[in-house]
Amino acid sequence: MTPPDTPLKPSKTNKRSCAFSDEPPSTPPKRARANTRSTFRVPSSSASSDTTTSSPPSVDTNRARSSSDDMDRAVPSLHVPQATWGNSITISCMSADDVRSSAFYYDGQVVLVRVQRTVYSLSRSKLADLCGHFAELFSPSGDGGWSTWVRSFIKTPVYDIPAISSKDFERFLAVLEKFDHMTEPLPEDIAISLLRVAHALACEPILAIAKKRLGELWDGSQLPRPDSPVGETEAAIKAIALARQYNLPGMLKRAVYELLGDKKFRDALRKDPYATGLHHRDITLFFQIWSALGDVWRDFVLVAPCTDLQSGRSLCYLAPGKDCDLSPISTQTPTPQKTARARDRVSSWEHFVIRTGQLKEGADDLFRYDSIGRNAGQLKKSWCQYYLQERRNAWEEKRLEWWGMLEAWFVPNKS
Repeated sequence: MTPPDTPLKPSKTNKRSCAFSDEPPSTPPKRARANTRSTFRVPSSSASSDTTTSSPPSVDTNRARSSSDDMDRAVPSLHVPQATWGNSITISCMSADDVRSSAFYYDGQVVLVRVQRTVYSLSRSKLADLCGHFAELFSPSGDGGWSTWVRSFIKTPVYDIPAISSKDFERFLAVLEKFDHMTEPLPEDIAISLLRVAHALACEPILAIAKKRLGELWDGSQLPRPDSPVGETEAAIKAIALARQYNLPGMLKRAVYELLGDKKFRDALRKDPYATGLHHRDITLFFQIWSALGDVWRDFVLVAPCTDLQSGRSLCYLAPGKDCDLSPISTQTPTPQKTARARDRVSSWEHFVIRTGQLKEGADDLFRYDSIGRNAGQLKKSWCQYYLQERRNAWEEKRLEWWGMLEAWFVPNKS
């Protein structure tokens, strides 16, 4: 047996270890057709039944045995399109550059899978049970019988999986081994690897695990807590790209808002939006959300405590060391002098909000910016504690309303 992590040596008869069976190949299925001399393209299961038919290029097995160069030209590579999942698998032969995996190389009923020149010997039944792509490929009629025909003259077929890295694939295989006994939450980088590979192979059970975990890490259903830190810029940008690629609206929503809450990112967005590395579609989205949230914050924060909706005046008045006359817990009787002084409270509140920077700072992160709590020391000198708390409660309610408002940008309209 070849030692682990060593190049796989080809046979003497040909340098790609792609020896033929003694019997010539049987006639291929009529539905199959060849699009080039060296690649056989197979219609997917969803292809129309009236596909034009033609025979594949003939293979002279005697000539192939006598000349390794001729064999390289004669041996075809089977290309199986994956119309449903947006990726493809090819069937070919061993190469002298292949390296056997030291961690995932098993005996028994196995198939050889190659990712970035590393060859894995894996359980055929487990791949077929969990991965829809392999289930279709291994089915006698799943691809019109074309792969079955090719395997009749390639003794050791190797299934090449493109567009994924060996690092991601090995993380996927590690989870595949303990799939029925998983208890610990996955780290984010592992979940991302699972997402890529499971999507490429249509492995729905593991794809569901990856999406669930990423949904927990980038939870678009929960409001950011006032005391929570802002997410890291690079991580949020990567999360946006993943959410776009794999259609994860909740993850997209949370990642976009975490970026908006990052002052350094906002400054970079103002200076040169295209230097941020975001797609132009997301740059437009950022400015739309930024503008809309700024409007709703301005409408909210400039409203003084205990403002009468009809007159637009705040009726809250605080005598030194006492509760507001209008507070339900007050035992005082309002006097004409106090009521007259209360009429100027709105302009005083607006001046305070602008002077202390609440108007600008809150607009940048209105879900975390607790204007009442941050300025409690100054506010309690001039405003009733009862109505300040009422105003803070109103902010909590508005946070829910604003968070729901963001859905219009991230969840497609189903109507």
